[in-house]
Amino acid sequence: MSEVLDHEGRVISNLSKVLELVEECERSHPLTLDECARIFETLQDKYYKEYWMSDGVDLAVVIVYPLMKEYFEGRDPLKDCTCGTELISKWKSLLENDQFPSHGGQDLSADAFHRLRWEVWMSFVRNIVTQ
Repeated sequence: MSEVLDHEGRVISNLSKVLELVEECERSHPLTLDECARIFETLQDKYYKEYWMSDGVDLAVVIVYPLMKEYFEGRDPLKDCTCGTELISKWKSLLENDQFPSHGGQDLSADAFHRLRWEVWMSFVRNIVTQ
């Protein structure tokens, strides 16, 4: 019985720490992509199980996507083909997770990185091409 209580205590403690990190994202104004990456790295390194169980996709959509849109605003990928490649690569490693594929790996809308690529990057590229 005490083992179960100890385990539950650790789970609650970890979830509280995850919540604190998420709230740090909300408090940091203006939040930068580097600060956001540090928080995501901490979540994945120290609270891996809790992070993926709590659906990091939703966190990325709310916090990272607006910052990415702001980053690419005013840039022209047709003139500079390397525009944002390091940033995209960094976030790919943070948001893709082969160990916990969502919905059997079939639903790209549940994959934070692919969703980022289509909703932010491709939207940006489409707007440049139509101009």
